[in-house]
Amino acid sequence: AIQKDKLSITIDEYLSIFMFIIVRSKIGDLEAHLHLVESFVDEFSLYQSREGQIFLTVQQATHFLRELDEERL
Repeated sequence: AIQKDKLSITIDEYLSIFMFIIVRSKIGDLEAHLHLVESFVDEFSLYQSREGQIFLTVQQATHFLRELDEERL
């Protein structure tokens, strides 16, 4: 059985999972979709809700992937 109290991941692992999902999903114009969602969401929902935290994580992962330089890998 899985012991939930011992199940944890670091923020780096969490972000890596999101980057993997973004790359594999091949969503066209993801940044445009994120911008559209951001324009309709109030600040409280964006910064205080679980969904908002996930949204910001996707946004950060997308930004990181956009700025990724193959030569630095």
